[in-house]
Amino acid sequence: MPEEAIALLRWKSSLPSQTKTLLSSWRPLVGHSTNSSSHYDICNWVGITCNSPAAERVKQITLSSMGLQGMLHDFNFSSFPHLVYFDLFNNTLSGIIPSHIGTLSKLKYLDLSFNQFFGNVPSEIGKLRYLTDLYLNSNNLSGSIPTSLGNLSNLTFLYLCVNQFSGPIPQEIGNLKHLVDLRLSFNNLSGSIPASLGNLSNLTTLYLSKNQLSGPIPQDIGNLKYLIDLQLSTNNLSGSIPASLSNLSNLTTLYLFQNQLSGPIPQEIGNLKHLIDLQLYLNNLSGSIPASLGNLSNLNTLFLFKNQLSGLIPQEIGNLKHLINLQLSNNNLNGCIPASLGNLSNLITLYLFKNQLSGPILQEIGNLKHLTDLSLYTNNFNGSIPAPLDPSQTVRLGSRRGDLRRFSSDKFFVSANSDSSNSFVLLHFSSSSQFTFIISYTSLTLSESLKELSIDMGRLKLQSGIKAIDEEPEECNSSSGRGALACMLNSEVGSVLSVMRRNVRWGSRYMLGDDQLEHSLIQFEGIKKENIFMAP
Repeated sequence: MPEEAIALLRWKSSLPSQTKTLLSSWRPLVGHSTNSSSHYDICNWVGITCNSPAAERVKQITLSSMGLQGMLHDFNFSSFPHLVYFDLFNNTLSGIIPSHIGTLSKLKYLDLSFNQFFGNVPSEIGKLRYLTDLYLNSNNLSGSIPTSLGNLSNLTFLYLCVNQFSGPIPQEIGNLKHLVDLRLSFNNLSGSIPASLGNLSNLTTLYLSKNQLSGPIPQDIGNLKYLIDLQLSTNNLSGSIPASLSNLSNLTTLYLFQNQLSGPIPQEIGNLKHLIDLQLYLNNLSGSIPASLGNLSNLNTLFLFKNQLSGLIPQEIGNLKHLINLQLSNNNLNGCIPASLGNLSNLITLYLFKNQLSGPILQEIGNLKHLTDLSLYTNNFNGSIPAPLDPSQTVRLGSRRGDLRRFSSDKFFVSANSDSSNSFVLLHFSSSSQFTFIISYTSLTLSESLKELSIDMGRLKLQSGIKAIDEEPEECNSSSGRGALACMLNSEVGSVLSVMRRNVRWGSRYMLGDDQLEHSLIQFEGIKKENIFMAP
């Protein structure tokens, strides 16, 4: 007991003064022999738990989220033979992880996450044969993942994510038969995904995203029958999506986006009846969208954009009654928008832009009462915008300008067609975290009716740079009619551009971090800008 107290006091003495203050209870009692355990009363020190009042041996050190600074190089791990639980989560500790941490022979729980440790993980951690939980995530650790971790036969949780690990994932990780949760994402790991991971028969979570992994997805991943969350996104994985993934009957999340996967989406994916979130975007997937995806009755997010998918949008997508986000943009899809999409009553986002879709925008789109983000531009639609898509149902501009305050939804659509023309324009307003409003438009076949609307918009003229009107727009007194509508548009566009003009030049992207929100006046070709917004 005195040895443990002395070791803690010695470590405390190496820490910065502010941290010493946080550990002020770590001090000897006055009037007792320094050789006596009663001299220290260590079991009442902050963060210290003893195995029993009689034995007075340190069983647990819990110093999480205390604002501690300093290093572990003066921590004498060998003085704690009975330590089972060591938790330093969420501090500002730094330096290397000492190799003699491997002397904690009874340790079951080790959490050094959310600190600033750097350097290699010592191979001696592989000696902690009773360890069940190992959290080293969110540090600055580097080098390779030690193969000795494969010796931790009782391990259930292994978090090494958000570090700077490099090199391959050790095959030996596949020896951890009790592992439930494996997170290696946000590192610089390279090489292929080891087939041995298919031996982790109890695994429920596998995160390998944001690395530099390459090669195919092993068929063996399909052996993980308890897997719930599989994230392999943002790597350099290639080849086809293995049909064996359809064996993962408990899967709720499947992220394979931002890789180099090719070939068709397997029909068998439609067997994953518990799937909630399916994201396959930014790959080279081809072929048609499988009709079997309509069997995913719990799905709320389906992202297939930026692939090479072709053919029709399956009618069966309309069966996904819980769907909230549907993004199929930047593909080669053709044909009409299926009327069944009008059944997606919970849909908030629908992106179909940059395809080869044709025909009218169906009346059923107007049934989507929760829709706040609809993007259809760069297609071959014709006809007029359906009557339900009018300001009273689909607009929430939230403008500070009084003319627009009465609108209460998230979108604004305006038809510019005339009785003798099949052309129209879709103007879209939505809120943004950075700007008051984001504006985009869909230009379908341009006609004189668009030019007429542009003339009604008055003083707005878009040139080679952003030239927003400086003065306050005129009052829009009329509550109906094309002129009043154009006046409100002019007012709103002017206010938005005045916010943007100091920060943005034509052709740049101003929606932070999301390539899919390509909704802006400054991202469309200059000729269409001029055609839609013509000065009188």
